[in-house]
Amino acid sequence: MKKVSLVTDPTWDDKFLLRVKLPCQAVVWTSYEQLLRLQCKQLDDRVKELETRMKKDGVSICETLEKDILKIMGGQNLEATPHMKFFWQQQMELLQTEKMAGRYHPQIILFALSLHGKSPAAYRELRDSGALILPSERVLRDYKNYSKPKAGLNRDNIESLQEKASSAAGIQRYVVPVMDEMKIQSNLVFDKYPGDLIGFVDLGDPMTNYACLGDEDVMATHALAFLVKGMCTDMKHVIAYYFTENVTSYQLMSMFCKIVGVFEVSLNFWIITAVNVSDLESDVVFKLNESQAGNPSFKSICVGGEWKEEVLGTAQFCRMMNDFFDCTNVRSLTEHVWRINYFIKPYTAQDNERFVWMKTVFLQYLENWRQSTMTRDGVCSTDDRGKMFLSIQTYKGLKISIHAHIEAIRFLLAEGFQYVLSERFMLDVLEDYFGHQRQKVDVPTIQQLNSLVITTLP
Repeated sequence: MKKVSLVTDPTWDDKFLLRVKLPCQAVVWTSYEQLLRLQCKQLDDRVKELETRMKKDGVSICETLEKDILKIMGGQNLEATPHMKFFWQQQMELLQTEKMAGRYHPQIILFALSLHGKSPAAYRELRDSGALILPSERVLRDYKNYSKPKAGLNRDNIESLQEKASSAAGIQRYVVPVMDEMKIQSNLVFDKYPGDLIGFVDLGDPMTNYACLGDEDVMATHALAFLVKGMCTDMKHVIAYYFTENVTSYQLMSMFCKIVGVFEVSLNFWIITAVNVSDLESDVVFKLNESQAGNPSFKSICVGGEWKEEVLGTAQFCRMMNDFFDCTNVRSLTEHVWRINYFIKPYTAQDNERFVWMKTVFLQYLENWRQSTMTRDGVCSTDDRGKMFLSIQTYKGLKISIHAHIEAIRFLLAEGFQYVLSERFMLDVLEDYFGHQRQKVDVPTIQQLNSLVITTLP
C-alpha cells in the first residue's frame, strides 16, 4: 500500500520510476497504469458530456466564419481595439450563462439600442441567427421608453434635452426645428396604462383641444412630429409629436409657439429658422426633378450634345430646378471638389454668388414663366392658364424659401460660423425617422406609435 501511494504523489514521474529499484516494481507499474486508465476514462466522459452539450446548445456556422471567429478570439488584434475586446469578453460570459439568467452590461445595451435604431430588421436577423447574443426587443423597449410617451411636450423629454443644453456654448446653441406628418391608422385603442381610449385628435393639451375642436371628437389620421437639429452639432431630437386630422394654420401656430418657448426660455437654445414644407408642393418638385436629372431616358431628347427645339423649355426647367436643389442641399465640405460642382460648395461668405443667382436668375426665370402663361395668345380659361405654371402655393413657397435661406445663412456667418451646410435646413432626417418607424409597422396605430417613439436619433 505504501508503494501504491507513491504513484498518487504529485512529484511522481517516469524518471523517478526508472531511478528507484524496488523489489515489487511490477506492482507499482500496474497501479500506475490503472491510475492512467482512470484518468483517461474521466477525460473521455468529460469529452462526451461536452459533445452532448454542443449538439444541444451549439450553433452551426460555416468554415469561413469559424476561422474568422477563432482568429479574433485568439487575441491577435483585441489589445489594439479595447471595445472589441470588451465585447467578446461579454459574449463569452453570456455563452456560459443560462438563457434566462443573463444580465447585459450597459455598454451592450447601448450598442444594441444604436443598432436597433438604425435597422430593426437587421437587428432581428442578427439576433435570430445566433451569431451574437443580444437583448430581445422587449428588453430594449424597457430601456428606450424610460418615460411613458404621449402627445405634446413631455417633461422627461425636455429634461433629457437640458443635459445637452448644459454642455452647449456659443454657436452650438443654434438649432433648426423641422416638422412633418406621417400617416397612421384611424381607429380607437384602449391604453391600459392610463386607462384611456386613444385614437382621437390630440394637440397635446386639453385646453388647446377644446379651443380648436370644441365638443367634437375627431379621429386622428396623421402624426405630426417636431424634430430639432443642431446647426453645428450632431444633435437630432424629437421634441414633441401630435395626432392630427387636416391640421390648420392656427393649430400649427399654437403648437409651434409652445415649442419655441421651451427652446428659447427653458433650454436657452436659439432657433434660427423653422422648416415645414409638408403643405407645399415644392418638396415634391425638388425630389421629382432630382430623380429625373440622371434618368437615361433624357438622352433621347438630346442630339449631338444639343437639346431638341421642342424640349428646350423642359430641359431648362430641369436644369434650373437641379441647380436650385444643389444650392439648398449642401451637405459636405469636399463633395464639390470631386463632383466639380460649385453649387454644392459650403457657404463661407455673406456675398456668395449663389445668393445673387437664386434671386436674380432663378426667381426671375419663374416670374418670366408665370408672365408668359398670363399673356399667351389664344383663348384659354383661368384654369387652363393655371395648369401651364406651378401651383400658386409652390411658387410662393419657393420665393419664401429662397429669401429665408439667404438671410439665415448670412446671419449665421455673421454670428461666427466658419461655414454653413444648407442641408441642415432640409427634412431628410425627419423622413429617415419616419422610415425607421415604418420598418417596424407600415401604418401604425396611436398605441403602436407611442411604443415605437425614440426621442434621440443615432
